[in-house]
Amino acid sequence: LSDLLTAFERDTPATVSKFSYDIAPPYQHIEHELFKLKSSIKKGNKNRLEMILSRQFNLRQEFDEKNPLEPESQFNLTTKGSDINWKHFNTKGFKSELGINALQQVNTSTGSLLIPNYKSNDAGIYVIEQLDKYRYSLEGGLRFDIKHTSVFMWQNNKITNPQHYYNNFSSNLGARYSFSE
Repeated sequence: LSDLLTAFERDTPATVSKFSYDIAPPYQHIEHELFKLKSSIKKGNKNRLEMILSRQFNLRQEFDEKNPLEPESQFNLTTKGSDINWKHFNTKGFKSELGINALQQVNTSTGSLLIPNYKSNDAGIYVIEQLDKYRYSLEGGLRFDIKHTSVFMWQNNKITNPQHYYNNFSSNLGARYSFSE
């Protein structure tokens, strides 16, 4: 407590340093780019076809005190996606949606490899049916996804390339009731 009282009674701080907003190493430099194109075509009041194309790029550089001008590690992640959806609205309370999507990710790293270099391809197809009547709504859906990942890394002084394949069926079923109109 006496140190605190002494600090309050002092005219100038015990240690004086030059203030700056400059960030000294270690620090990160991050860039993010996003491009997205969305288009739709309406056919009457009951049908709509939507398409979405996208590309995203992320750059992350880690700088250290040893060499503040060159990044110690760098990650480049590029993601490309596409979605196509068809929506149909029926006059008897039914709504239908059918869609496919694809996604590709590529990561390249230099320096310390916290995240390995990899390429990943995903694809999916789905269908959703919904019925709205009076105060209730019923919905059900099915989806199938596949994924292939290829990893590139150094092991025992050579590049290895393990491959991983995944696929999955999923479904959902739901109901909703509105107690008031």
